[in-house]
Amino acid sequence: QLPFISALQRDCIAKGRDLTQGGCRWNNFLAIVPHGHQNVANSFAAIKKLVFEEKTISMPELLEALAVNFEGKAGLRQKLLAVPKYGNDDDYVDELMDDIFQLTHEVVTSHTNCWGEPMAISRQGHAFHYYSGQVIGATPDGRKAWEPMADGSLSPVQGTDLRGPTAVINSAAKVDALGSMATLLNQKFHPSALQGKDGPRKLLALIKTHFDNYGHHIQFNMLSRETLLDAKKHPERYRDLLVRVAGFSAYFVELAPEVQDEIIARTEQSL
Repeated sequence: QLPFISALQRDCIAKGRDLTQGGCRWNNFLAIVPHGHQNVANSFAAIKKLVFEEKTISMPELLEALAVNFEGKAGLRQKLLAVPKYGNDDDYVDELMDDIFQLTHEVVTSHTNCWGEPMAISRQGHAFHYYSGQVIGATPDGRKAWEPMADGSLSPVQGTDLRGPTAVINSAAKVDALGSMATLLNQKFHPSALQGKDGPRKLLALIKTHFDNYGHHIQFNMLSRETLLDAKKHPERYRDLLVRVAGFSAYFVELAPEVQDEIIARTEQSL
């Protein structure tokens, strides 16, 4: 049961019933939390472009490469990695991302919860990308087996957003997420982005634009790659270093090395 959250929700106190027992006026607490949309969109883009349009890779070749985790298939993997990726303001893949959001929304809301109401869909992210990656094999976007999936639900796959933060929020704006209880968009900036009078103003403008485009959530790490690498090498010097993982903050030096590497791998943006 969730007594504190229930106390903050309308009608729970009046009914004397917990949120998990139907006390809330709008019982949408039970939700499906899908993740990995970005990897799926990038994978669909790769299959669409290379297998069906350019015909430079056959489906059997792709499946074989995935089965062996790209061992001996470096050339094929580079072709997959070169295909347009979500987060670069490219309609080719951004539209696929939106299609995935709409399809998953339709599937989830077609079912009912224990109160007979449509199931809700919440694209929170949290740390699911790390744990799910440990049990998912290689994917057609070029990701190798057992590596983390994309963080959040609207964040680009680590290291694939190459056209700046404005392109990222433009891509996110093309995804109709209004039917979701939550979305999660992480961004990482070098500290120099906030230097001077213009730095904070540019960041504020970026945040405002995101929400003007019906964005739900955005959060930042303001840390350089060099700092994170040094913190991993010399944890005793960085006991108080906090980072935003995905929906929550944690002390960097207490994170698993694989999670540290995933944060380091995220694109370091500038304004």
